[in-house]
Amino acid sequence: MLRNISVRTCIILFMVCTFLLVDTLQIAFLHDLPILITCNIIYLISSLLLWWYMTCYLVVPINTVKKSIEEVAAGNLSIHISEFGNNCAGRLIPGINSLSENISALVREIRSSSQTAMTLSEQLAARSLSLSVKTEQQSASLIQTAASMDEMEASTKNNADNTRMASIQADCATQCARKGGELMVRVTENMRSITDCASQMTEIISLIDGIAFQTNILALNAAVEAARAGDHGKGFSVVAGEVRNLAHRSAEAAKNIKALIDVTHDNVRQGAAIVQEAEKNMQEIVGGSGQLNVLMSEISTTTRGDRDQTLVRFANGSARILVATDVAARGLDIKSLELVVNYELAWDPEVHVHRIGRTARAGSSGLAISFCAPEEAQRANILSEMLQLKLNWLNAPARQSLLPLAAEMATLCIDGGKKAKMRPGDILGALTGDIGLDGADIGKINVHPMHVYVAVRQAVAQKAWKQLQNGKIKGKSCRVRLLK
Repeated sequence: MLRNISVRTCIILFMVCTFLLVDTLQIAFLHDLPILITCNIIYLISSLLLWWYMTCYLVVPINTVKKSIEEVAAGNLSIHISEFGNNCAGRLIPGINSLSENISALVREIRSSSQTAMTLSEQLAARSLSLSVKTEQQSASLIQTAASMDEMEASTKNNADNTRMASIQADCATQCARKGGELMVRVTENMRSITDCASQMTEIISLIDGIAFQTNILALNAAVEAARAGDHGKGFSVVAGEVRNLAHRSAEAAKNIKALIDVTHDNVRQGAAIVQEAEKNMQEIVGGSGQLNVLMSEISTTTRGDRDQTLVRFANGSARILVATDVAARGLDIKSLELVVNYELAWDPEVHVHRIGRTARAGSSGLAISFCAPEEAQRANILSEMLQLKLNWLNAPARQSLLPLAAEMATLCIDGGKKAKMRPGDILGALTGDIGLDGADIGKINVHPMHVYVAVRQAVAQKAWKQLQNGKIKGKSCRVRLLK
């Protein structure tokens, strides 16, 4: 109860009790009424003065302080209490003012910090939105790039397959043409033999014709002798006539056979000429097939070289994006692969996970993104259950034009390679010694059978290219290209 009574009330109660006690003592011991009245008047005046003092210098300041604290609590931090003496209540006022000023300063700082935080939050939100837009744009760019590279890869693979098949067909055609040439040589030899036989037959027919002519002459002589002999030569005359008829028939037959042999000889001669011309054409076909085979081999080598160049450029950092099939991905050995994008899901989730992990180096970490169409949702759900991941389906972003990803490195292609006995130390010495490049500007050096691929920073790529064109490696000039 006493804790709820004000100080002024307690003092007044104390004074009233004291006044009653003093009056009782005076009545009991003095018995003097005028003195008692005078003392009571003085005591009453003192009480009134004390009441006024406590009201003006204690109660009013405390109420003012209370009101100010309530206003501060209500949010009015600009309140300021006027100075009021150095009594109990007066000593509270500077502390209250200082507290109010400190709270006001703190609130101003908090408000300033809040505004700064709000500004930073807005900037962060804007940057997050910009990053989200750029991420979507980059995703769209990756999709477009993947599609374009997929088409290019399919075209290149188709060309390589066609080239390989054409090379195989060219080999077969070369072998067939070679066999045809051999057969034509044999046919030519046979035709030459037939021509010789026809010539011999002509000679034999001429001999038969001569024999028939001689027989005819002998028959005429026999007929003349039979005529001279008269009756004694009639039988011999009959024989001579038969011999003459036989000789005449033999001559006619020989003449006909000779005519046929002449025609056959002409045909054989023409056939031999045609066979010789066919043999010449077959030799030309064989030569052309050999050249075609060489060209196909060069095309196949060039296609394989383009694939090797693409893989080397991606591995040494001069190409930021590589679209690779499963077979090509097996040959990658890249130290830090930041992002692997799969734009087709495998039916077997383990195969898909293995496909992602097989692309990068073991023990490395990175981000793997898999795009899938609505018809691949079943495969995506199976993969989600296996990996225990929640899928968030997003719509494909709209297509937007983006700048290509700038590569940090560039690739120099130097003709030579292992067949020219080039080593990485030779290339490094030429770049750092003769050209004066810093070792930090030189990346991976890959030595292939016919070429050497060197990764250098973009800032010094032109300088290195021009200096190598005019310089020498191992004392020899070499052809240098800057791959794009």
